[in-house]
Amino acid sequence: MCCPRACPSSRARSRPSERWTGSSILAGLTPSFPDVLSALTTAPARRLTAEAGAGRVAVGSPADLVALERDPATDIRALADVRYTIRRGRIIYERAR
Repeated sequence: MCCPRACPSSRARSRPSERWTGSSILAGLTPSFPDVLSALTTAPARRLTAEAGAGRVAVGSPADLVALERDPATDIRALADVRYTIRRGRIIYERAR
């Protein structure tokens, strides 16, 4: 089950990359990597916060970032290989070397 505000529906106003849900995938539809990345990053940021600039990385934006060791576009398991996490400009998690 998903938070209704974070899991987009097929409402006309949603972007194509925000329409993927667990039921879509179970139905045999396969999202592209950009769709998956958006569903994990920008879509929830836009839906769960009222801050201007949420969901993008730019000077002055409230960026929270997760740095991965490998590229998840080539190996989805890389999403589990987190190097460090930044929240509001501070490192809050760093994997021991």
